[in-house]
Amino acid sequence: MIRRALPLLVAALLGCTPDAPIFTEALLPGDTRDPLGPYAVFALTTGLVDRADVRWQVGDGPEQSASLDRGADGAWRGELPGAPFGAQIAVWLTARGAGGETRFPLDTAHRFAVRLPDAACLVDGDCLPGEICDRLRLTCRAPIEPCADDGDCPIDTFCPQPGERCRFRPLVCRADTDCPPGRACLADACVDAPTCADDADCPTGARCLDPPGRCSFVDACRADADCPAERPICRAGRCEVGGPEACAAPCAPGTRCLAEQARCVACFADGHCPGGHCDLDRFVCADGPRGLPCVPCSADRPCGAGFVCPRGSAICLPACPQGACPAGFACRDGACTPDDDGRYCGGLDCGADADCESGVCRSGLCEPRQPCTADFDCADDRQCLDGTCRPRDAFCDRARDCPADRICLAGRCVAGSPAGVCAPCVGPEDCQSPALCVATDATGPRCVALCGGGGCPGGLDCVEVDRGLALCLDADLLCAPARCGADANEPNETFATGTEVQLGQQVVARICAADVDVYLLPQGAIGIIEASTDVALTLTLRDRTGAAFRQIALPPGGSARIEIGVDARAIEAATAGPEAEYRLSFQAPIAACVDDRFEPNDRAADATTLGGGADIRCTLCPANIDWYFIRRPNPVGGEVVIEPEDGALIDAWLRLDGDDQPSVRSGDAMRLQFTGDVADVRVALRCADCPAGLRYHLTTQLGAAMCFDDPIEPNDAAEDARRLAVPFDQSELVVCAGFEDWFIFARSRGVAVRVRADFVHARGDIDLEVSAANGRYRDDSTGVNDREEVVIPAAAPTGDYRVRVWLAEPGTNEYRLLVEPQ
Repeated sequence: MIRRALPLLVAALLGCTPDAPIFTEALLPGDTRDPLGPYAVFALTTGLVDRADVRWQVGDGPEQSASLDRGADGAWRGELPGAPFGAQIAVWLTARGAGGETRFPLDTAHRFAVRLPDAACLVDGDCLPGEICDRLRLTCRAPIEPCADDGDCPIDTFCPQPGERCRFRPLVCRADTDCPPGRACLADACVDAPTCADDADCPTGARCLDPPGRCSFVDACRADADCPAERPICRAGRCEVGGPEACAAPCAPGTRCLAEQARCVACFADGHCPGGHCDLDRFVCADGPRGLPCVPCSADRPCGAGFVCPRGSAICLPACPQGACPAGFACRDGACTPDDDGRYCGGLDCGADADCESGVCRSGLCEPRQPCTADFDCADDRQCLDGTCRPRDAFCDRARDCPADRICLAGRCVAGSPAGVCAPCVGPEDCQSPALCVATDATGPRCVALCGGGGCPGGLDCVEVDRGLALCLDADLLCAPARCGADANEPNETFATGTEVQLGQQVVARICAADVDVYLLPQGAIGIIEASTDVALTLTLRDRTGAAFRQIALPPGGSARIEIGVDARAIEAATAGPEAEYRLSFQAPIAACVDDRFEPNDRAADATTLGGGADIRCTLCPANIDWYFIRRPNPVGGEVVIEPEDGALIDAWLRLDGDDQPSVRSGDAMRLQFTGDVADVRVALRCADCPAGLRYHLTTQLGAAMCFDDPIEPNDAAEDARRLAVPFDQSELVVCAGFEDWFIFARSRGVAVRVRADFVHARGDIDLEVSAANGRYRDDSTGVNDREEVVIPAAAPTGDYRVRVWLAEPGTNEYRLLVEPQ
C-alpha cells in the first residue's frame, strides 16, 4: 500500500498533476470458432495505474466487466468468458490512475465474432444444431427455403422442384410391416394392397389374406409357422415380436402389444401417432412433434411438447408452467433455465450417437429410447434396428448395422454402395459420394473414403495415414495417398516435430490436404506474422498446451498480418486444397518504442481524424507511419504544423485526393499547407533512420470558412458579412481564435448608432471595429474590459457600415452584439 501511494505523494509535493495512464500495447481476442472460451486479454500500460479492467458486450446484451490481473512492468492479463456460436462481441479496456482514466481503443470498441465452424460432413448429425449437411457438397450449412436441389434440405427430406419447399419423402418400406394397415410394400413404397381371392391372384412372394382379401407381400402370415425367428408370432396377419405370454389376449383396436412390458398400450413409438408423438412415460399419443431439449428454435420454429423457446434464447428448454424445475435450474420466462451459465446443452450425457441407447445424441443429451418391432412403429426418418427406433443415418461399426439399402461409411449408415471405393479415378466425378479422388504413390489416383468414426465398406479398414486424416484402405494400402507438401521443414506435423522459428525468419513451404505444418514460436515472443498463400489456407494459433485460440482463413492468393502475443506458442497451417506454396514471415516488434493512444493509424485507411485547431503530442515508432485525416465541413485551405522534439529528423508529406506530395525532412517545425480545392487531405509522418521512438507536436489550422460556431455563420470574411436590421440584439454569438466575425448595417442620415459587444473578459479578450463601407469613417474599441463599444455620431457619413469582431487570445468566447440608434 505504501509503495503504491509513494508516486502520488511525490507528485503532490512537487505541485504537479500526473498524466493519465497510457495503453502502450493491447492484444484482444480475434474471430474464433470456439464457443467455450475463455478468450485471453493482454495489455501493457505506462504511468500511474491503480486498476485496469476489461469491459465487453455480447450483441445487444448488458455491459459486463472484469478486473485485469497486474503483472510486472505494467503488464495486465485477463479473460472473457465463452459466447455462443454467432455471437458478436464488443470489447474495450480501461485503466484508472491519479491522472484520470484511459480507454483502449479510444472512443470505440474492438469487435470479434464467434464464428460457426466450416465443417465437412456426411449426415446432419455431423453438423451444429440448426445446420444440415449438404449431401451434394458434403459441407454443413443452414437449411435454405425455398430449395434448389436436395442438398438444400435436411437429410430426411427432399426438394420436389427448384423453388419449392423441402418435403418429407413418401414412406419407404422393405416389408409390409413397414406400411399402415390396408397397404402393402411394393417396389420399396407403401401402396394400396391388391385385392385377391387366393394366393394365385397375388404377385410372386405374396399371400392372399382372408379376411380382408388383400395381397400381402412380405412378413404376411396365417400362422406362427409362416413367420421368421426374429418375429415368431402371427397376430392379425402380421409377424410380430413376443410370445403368447407377452400380451395374454389380442389388444383392442387402436392399441398394440408392448412386449417388453407385456401389456397393450396406445403407442410405444412416434410412428404410431400420425401428426403427433408418443408420450413414452404414459404410452399415449400426444399432439405436435416430440419435444427435445437443446434443439434450435425461433418464432417460426417452435419447440415440441413440454418445451419452450425462451426470449433471448435459440434453443428449446423444459417448460415450467407451475414454476417447478429440477435442481440446478430456475424458472425464468416460463422455461427451466440452467444455473451453469448456459452450459447445460453440451456434453453432459453423450458425445456421439454411439453413446446413446436410442442411437441419437443431440447437443450432448441422449434422446429417449423408442422400442419397436418393425419400421412401421417408427417415425418416417427412423428405422427399427435391434428393437429400437434409430435414425436411418444411424451410427455403425460394420455393414450389418445398417439397412440393406445403406452402407457403413465413416461411422454412419449412409445411402450409397461400396462399389467404386478404391477404384481408379481421374476426378471427383468418377467416385460415388462421399468417396474422394486422391492421388497415390504408385497406382495413380483412386476413390477413397474418409473415416474415423467407424467402419468402412467392402472389407476395408479405417487407417490413419497422416495426422488427422484416416481413410478406408485395403490390407496393402493401395489407396494410401501419395506424400505431398514435402519441403525442407518436414517432418513438422505435430508439436513434437514442429519446426522451431525465430523472429526475423522467413519460411517458404509447400502444403496439401494430407499435410499439416506446425511452427513453434519462441517462448513469450511478441511480434507479427506476415502470411501469404497460393492456396486456401487455414492458420491456427495455439497456446503452450496445444489449445487453439485463434484461426485465420486465407483464400487462394490471400495475405494476412497476424499479431502474436506472449500466449502464442505455435502456428499451424492446413489446407483442403491442392498442393501449393505459402509463405510466413516472423517479424519482431520495435521493443524500444512506446506507441501513442492514436494507434492504430499506420495505414492511410486507418488514419486518425483531426479537425481544425487540433493540438496533440504523439509518438512515432521506427518503421511506422502515422497517418491523419483532416476533417473539414467546408472546402477550405489550411496548414499542418509538425514540430519534432529533441531535433529528431521526421519525414512528413501530404496526400491530396490520393496523390502523395513531395516529402519534407526536418528536425525543426515543418508547415504543410493545402488549398480548399482538394476534397481529401491526409498527412503522413515517418521517422528518418531513428533507432527508437520519438515524440512530436502536431497542430492544425484551417481557413476562415471553418469556424461554424453560431447561427450567424459563415461570416468570417468581409465579403461574407451578415447584414443586420437596426435595431439588432443577439446573444450567444461565438468568435474563434484566428477568425473574425463580420456584420454590415445601413445608417440613416442624422442618426447616431451605438455598436456594443458584451462578453466575459476572463474567457478571452474580444475587440471591436466599425468602419464605413466607403472607408471615410473608422473607429475601434480594444480595451481589456468585459464590454467593447463604438458610437457612430449623427454627423458621420451615411450608408453601409461594417462591424468586425475578433478574439485577441487563444480559444473561443461567447458574446452579445447590440446595434441600436442613440
